[in-house]
Amino acid sequence: MRAFQQAFSTLALVAAACVAAHPTPAAAARAVTGAALATTTTPYFYSTYQRYGANILWITCGHDTASSGCYGSGDLGPFGRPCALAGEGQNVVVADANPANPQQTLLYFYARVESNRPTATLVKTVPVAIPASATATCQLAVHNNIAYFGTSASPMFYKVDMTTWAATSGSTCGGNTSAITVSDKAVVVSQTNCFSLFDASGTMQEDGGQASNTFEAGIGGFSF
Repeated sequence: MRAFQQAFSTLALVAAACVAAHPTPAAAARAVTGAALATTTTPYFYSTYQRYGANILWITCGHDTASSGCYGSGDLGPFGRPCALAGEGQNVVVADANPANPQQTLLYFYARVESNRPTATLVKTVPVAIPASATATCQLAVHNNIAYFGTSASPMFYKVDMTTWAATSGSTCGGNTSAITVSDKAVVVSQTNCFSLFDASGTMQEDGGQASNTFEAGIGGFSF
């Protein structure tokens, strides 16, 4: 998770450079231009994300077969308190722990198109019964069309199947969620002194009372 956060911060700096001094969609749009000819015939696109206030700015850059540069930008939100973002493939999820809705947290699911005509489309909003908080640390990861979410203020965590939108709760030893890590093999939800491990299909393989620093090395989400 720490390595991903460092990489995410680096990408955020790239995004900031693209949008000049103020990270707003209007400024980003002014910076979106095709630049020099691409140096390879294989298209490559990537998106960076940066929170500003209640919104999250995305910028898609890269190159196609004829040009390179930044091709589009836009907003996710607004949210009450965007506390985490994670994605895999074309799926991007934002957790909104809005203190105005204290009994639940909302998970916003977006479909992203990364190309020379990038888009971000809200597909679904799923409420989970984890109390919102202005201070709790949110943990979010996405793997194989399943989103995993928990916070440092609740002993419950949730899995959301992005093919059926079914939300399933879980808890291990009654501790609050301290980390969610993911690799190509497994997802580990750590809760105080226990953890639960799920395979790539989302099936639990193990849970029990081992130390909470148990983790699966890989890419997880980013907590704001």
